[in-house]
Amino acid sequence: ATGETEWVSNAETGFFKPIPLEDGRLIAMEYTGQGFRPGLIDPVPLESVSSISFLGNEVAVKHESVRDWSVVNTLAQQDFEASITHKGKYRPPSELGLVSAYPILEGYRDSQSIGWNFELSDPMMLHHLDFSLGYSWDSDLPTDEKLHARIDYKALNWSASYWHNDADFYDLFGPKKRSRKGDAFLLGYDRSIISDDPRKLSFSGDLNYYTGLDTLPDNQNVSTFLFEDILSLRLGLEYTNTRKTLGEVDHEKGIEWDLVLSADHALSTTIPKLRGGLNIGFALPWEQSSIWLYNSAGIADGNRLNPLTNFYFGGFQNNYVDDGSVKRYRSYNTFPGFEIDEVSARDFFKTVVEWNLPPKRFREAGSPGLFLKNAQPAFFVSGLVTDPGKIFERTVTNVGFQVDFEFTLVHRLPMVFSVGYAVGYEGGDKHDEEWMFSLKIL
Repeated sequence: ATGETEWVSNAETGFFKPIPLEDGRLIAMEYTGQGFRPGLIDPVPLESVSSISFLGNEVAVKHESVRDWSVVNTLAQQDFEASITHKGKYRPPSELGLVSAYPILEGYRDSQSIGWNFELSDPMMLHHLDFSLGYSWDSDLPTDEKLHARIDYKALNWSASYWHNDADFYDLFGPKKRSRKGDAFLLGYDRSIISDDPRKLSFSGDLNYYTGLDTLPDNQNVSTFLFEDILSLRLGLEYTNTRKTLGEVDHEKGIEWDLVLSADHALSTTIPKLRGGLNIGFALPWEQSSIWLYNSAGIADGNRLNPLTNFYFGGFQNNYVDDGSVKRYRSYNTFPGFEIDEVSARDFFKTVVEWNLPPKRFREAGSPGLFLKNAQPAFFVSGLVTDPGKIFERTVTNVGFQVDFEFTLVHRLPMVFSVGYAVGYEGGDKHDEEWMFSLKIL
């Protein structure tokens, strides 16, 4: 009321955001090494308060010479014109320069390849060019499959690639093979339509030409005995709007959907396909536990004996060392308990029911160089109906679990080690069982 100021507190780190109570006390936030900590203060006026020692001021008092120190060249004094090396329009392709070059070891089917990789980029990193060349020394490989080459060029939303007998590092570890015989010319386009976290909607398109193939580009165990050349077009929309609580390791609720239209042309025949997916998640009253339904369906037009007509399913499809998604059993084309690409369908409907249990968190498991953060178990049951209503209709199911151990390496590199198991059934009888061990790096 008098306009005078009086001290009622004194702390080295300070008090913040005072909230008066009816009895005259204050709730205030004190800054500590663990963050802001609330506390109560009785605002009694203090006669004297001690000052805070500022180390910079102490240095200036003790060493008077530092008072004359100053920045020699201020921004206003900088001669920026002298540092200009070029004026004109910035063209990323003409600014490409070598970023790195290093030896590589890759897998080609069941063989190994050694080679060299070169990475180029412009200074603003808008365009990237990767080029790799490798050679397989396996005497069992045909001569025309020993040389491997790949070129990838990325520019904002566009990408273009070429590969010859494509090899891949992760083919060295496990059952899933990405390497392919032959040559491919790939053109891709990706664009974000909605980017408002957590809502995201993106469009993607691919136009690819393959020649000299002996298996389908996306299915390692499906032979292209009828043809070697394929022209493929793919258009897709993907939407996601999922949420999770603070500190959770996976999404807990929300919705995801995707829609993919594709057409494959070979031997003067065009095979159109349409596939869609809808995933819905619900948070449970049990903290950080959720139920998810992963649904997908697809239809195709064409002769079922044509390999391009079918969708293919099977396996966890995680390699022992991998860089893909961890819970891959959620994908439409996986089905643990059956071999990769073992189940085929021209039309299909698939559902996966997943129960995510609360993660187990660890406080003192390991060291800063190798620290185990948490382990999250999940159980799943899947059902797949192929070619419903037709004479070759099949119904297959599975039940399984997966535990993901998340840890960090050398203080900051995130990695996940996964253990999974599933049993497949058909017609009420056990078909097969499958174990999965996978380390996702970086």
